[in-house]
This record gives sequence, C-alpha cells and structure tokens, in this order.
Amino acid sequence: MENKTAKYLKYAIGEIILVVIGILIALQINNWHQGELRLKQEKILLTQLRLELLDIYGDVFSDLASLNESEKSHFKVLDYLKSDLPFNDSMCLDFYLLKLDQYIYPNKAVYDKIKEIGLDIISKDSIRINVQKLYENVFPRISKSNSYTRDISEYLDPYYVEHFTTNTNYNLKLKLHGIKDSLSEQKYNLPDSDFPTTFEVDGKTITYTIGFKPIDFENLKKDNRYLMLLNEVDGNRAYKIDRYKMAKNLIRKVVTTIDSIQNRS
Repeated sequence: MENKTAKYLKYAIGEIILVVIGILIALQINNWHQGELRLKQEKILLTQLRLELLDIYGDVFSDLASLNESEKSHFKVLDYLKSDLPFNDSMCLDFYLLKLDQYIYPNKAVYDKIKEIGLDIISKDSIRINVQKLYENVFPRISKSNSYTRDISEYLDPYYVEHFTTNTNYNLKLKLHGIKDSLSEQKYNLPDSDFPTTFEVDGKTITYTIGFKPIDFENLKKDNRYLMLLNEVDGNRAYKIDRYKMAKNLIRKVVTTIDSIQNRS
C-alpha cells in the first residue's frame, strides 16, 4: 500500500513539474513574442517620428534663417541711426526685416501617439530624452501660443503705424538672399527673393514690394522711444534664436541616431 502511495505521489509530482515547466515555457514564448511585437512597434514609430521631425526641421530651418536676417537688419539700423547719416532707400528693407517675427506650428501626431503608448516604447535613452525635450520644452517656446516672448511684429505695430509708411517705390530693387541646408536625405532650399515681384490675380498683373520708410527720418534718429523698443525686441529675438538653434540641433541628433539604428538593422 505504501509503495503504491509513493509511486502515485512521484507520478503526481512529476505531472505537476511538467505542467509548471510547460507554463514557464509558454510564458517565455509569450514574452518573447510580446517583445518582438514591441520591437516592431518601436521600429514603425521611430520611422514615423523621423518623418515628422524632418518635416518640422524645414520650418525650423526657414524660421531661423529669417530671424538671423532680422537680427542683422536690427543692428544695421541701430548703427545707421547712431552714425547720423542721411536716409538711404535701401534701409526700407532693414526696417521691414527687423519687424518680422517667426513661430512654428509643429505637427505632433506621432509624438502624441508615442506618449499614449508610453515613452518607454523608445528603448534608446538618448532618443527618448531628446524627443521629450523637443516636444515638451523647446517647441512650446517657439510656438505662437507661448508666453515666454512677446510677438515682435505686434509689439512694434503701434509705433510703425504712427511713424512709418509702406514702401511704394517700385523702382527700388530689393533682395532677400536664399539659404540651403540638408538633413539625412532631405534637402531644404530657400531661394533668393527679388522685389518688386509680380503675380496674376483673376487675370490681372499685381506688382508687390516690401519695406517700410520712416515718415521723418531725422526725428526717428533722435526718438528715444524707438531705441527703447528696439532694445526690447532684441532681447526677445535673441531668446527665440537660441531656442530655434536648440531645436535644430536636437532634431539633427534624433534623426541621425534613428538613421544609424535603422542602417544597422
């Protein structure tokens, strides 16, 4: 009787062990399968994120180029005013450029999807950290709804309405110089823009130019209010240029890292 009981216990224990081993193997297979699915999901998301960032980079690149030109014109105007020189028509372009402001409107569809799944779906720390910094810290500071800097164009509007007139000299030739850049296989190109320019509207030829001309340039040179306004907007622009440069560098890092990972797989 005891031998039968012992044999039964050995048999039962053996069955239990086999069942446990089977369960552990099944769990391991399931975990492996889930891991494979997660890796595939990560790969797809990184590919989509890369395309999203390449698209945003185009806006960052063009906006930064514009802000840099505005900064150059800003200091050119200041130097011109301090030099007490007579007005030169070419300054119409600089008075126009220093008033420009830029904002990005980034598409966040892929990033929002990643956040919904969980940022830890991105296994590489450097990508995850830089992407989160871009979307949560840098982009908000160069978007229209940000509260970090005032809108330069809107800030200068009241003064310009009172002390400037639009340039209507269509014989005055003005040029905005283009610039090129590239990231991965993507090429970005801002061509030269010449003014005046013409275009067709409802069969009519329209001539358009840019620029602002001071109503009284001699008084403008002595107007402390204008100098104070320029000082204010310079600080705002410098802050924004710094954030745009940060965005540009971080996007390049993320896209380059994703490229290196995908080239190895």
